[in-house]
Amino acid sequence: MDVEPGRSLVVGRDPGADIVLADADVSERQALITRAGPGWLVTSLDDANLVCLLDDTGRARPIESELGLRSGELLLGACRLRLYSPPS
Repeated sequence: MDVEPGRSLVVGRDPGADIVLADADVSERQALITRAGPGWLVTSLDDANLVCLLDDTGRARPIESELGLRSGELLLGACRLRLYSPPS
């Protein structure tokens, strides 16, 4: 999915979310992903159910509030969401 600069996407189980995940372990509105500058800003929306960033070793690192990144793989429940570097 191409995302315009400045656009935000809500990720969760809520049918009104921009990206809907069918996993009971995912919150209704778990993450906000914004295309920002040369990458992404990922914000956890549910303090009790944090989004995790998978590091190079595959270990899940919780995003406690927000994190900027160029690309990476997020873990929400059992779902993986890959963010690619936006085109220049």
